[in-house]
Amino acid sequence: MGDPNSQPPMACSQCGKPAVINFGGHDLCVDHWLKLQQANYLQSSLVAAQFNLTAEQLDRATGGIVRTSRIELPRVPFIGDTLTLNNINISGSNVGAINTVTVQNLDASITVAETQGQTDLANAVNKLAQAVVDNTEINVAMKDEIAEQLTYLMSQVMAKPEDRSKGIIRSVLNGLKDSISITASLLTIWNKVEPLLHAALGI
Repeated sequence: MGDPNSQPPMACSQCGKPAVINFGGHDLCVDHWLKLQQANYLQSSLVAAQFNLTAEQLDRATGGIVRTSRIELPRVPFIGDTLTLNNINISGSNVGAINTVTVQNLDASITVAETQGQTDLANAVNKLAQAVVDNTEINVAMKDEIAEQLTYLMSQVMAKPEDRSKGIIRSVLNGLKDSISITASLLTIWNKVEPLLHAALGI
């Protein structure tokens, strides 16, 4: 006979699989515990993106005399060969190759833009970003560069008009277009994104 004092194994409150942890009174399996951690991470990413935008605006207002500290988040926790953020998915050979922190920053900026009412622009940039991540015609370095340029432009969209550096913005826009023009499929998407960026940036 079994031990009469033994307790039956916990079951995940979400799916019924064996649970490994109790969080807030809910028993969770490995998969749902990971999803909870990812959700918490994405929420933190949004807060960090908003904080970093405010810090950048403060730096510009003071002429860059003192650089305000930024929040840097570690790589998002995930298992397997797919990393799913709020908007952008990274899978296959891109996992571990492309700079996921850069993509995370871009993903967060897309989310912030959407929450601020820039829905059309956020959707268009999201489509372009996903196409860049999935593209097989450009190398990882170029993908990282495009992601960084898009992130900067999105940060300027969210900045106050008087805090924008239009000369730098135009330079980044031209550089981004040059990078994207290498691939016809990306250029097609860019042609839809570009006028939305110009409108949002007042250029």
